[in-house]
Amino acid sequence: MLDKYAFKFYLLGFLIEGMHARLPQHDTVFDAQLPDDFKNAFRLNMQHVENWCQEIRLIPVATYAHSCLNTPPNQLTYKKVRKMLEGVKERMSENLNAINFKLVPPHLSGLYKMTFPFGQKVADRFPSASYDIAEASKCFALERNTACVMHLMRAAEVGLKAYG
Repeated sequence: MLDKYAFKFYLLGFLIEGMHARLPQHDTVFDAQLPDDFKNAFRLNMQHVENWCQEIRLIPVATYAHSCLNTPPNQLTYKKVRKMLEGVKERMSENLNAINFKLVPPHLSGLYKMTFPFGQKVADRFPSASYDIAEASKCFALERNTACVMHLMRAAEVGLKAYG
């Protein structure tokens, strides 16, 4: 599961729309060369797109961004950049359509992130139960109640064995 990537998805959309908005909206300069500062900004932003897409496992989008970066700078026109950005958006749409996101509600996100939900003392005294305790906390945050109980039972088993 991909943790902590929601913000990267937001940034990707923001970055792509920001680049798209900087393009002229009229056709008079459509086939004109890009100014150097725009080329540099475009290439830098496409590197971000490639890296972030690799990180969040949108491999077809990362591959496409990489191919865009291989375009020689002297061949970058407004028309070509617009087409590349549309290609990135299309691939993102196709890929994101196949992904299922789960949301941890903000009031439960602390439980999801906790390393030692029962505290450091419990973790120190029952280290073999630490994994199940942490997983129980995550399951509770994700509202996976049956899984939460299963992990709590496994953690309780460690404590019962120690007591016995």
